[in-house]
Amino acid sequence: MGEFFSSVVGARQNLLVEVYRIIASDDWVWAHANFFNLYNDDPNDRGIAGVDIYRFNTDGKMVEHWDVLQEVPDPAKAANTIGMF
Repeated sequence: MGEFFSSVVGARQNLLVEVYRIIASDDWVWAHANFFNLYNDDPNDRGIAGVDIYRFNTDGKMVEHWDVLQEVPDPAKAANTIGMF
């Protein structure tokens, strides 16, 4: 995961990550974020909504990681006004 983000940071001038929530319980951490310009440099990019799930060991090192990603839809075409964030 670190290698992926290192390569993206070098390739994407407009990369921005907005973190909305972080929840921790025991050795688990969940992060809810919007990744702008993760796959492009479009100034109108709406982002990629993501939830990252981490598990840490007793030394505080990450030992597992999962994520779910979804493109943020055009609000004009959304089924409701609640939004993703």
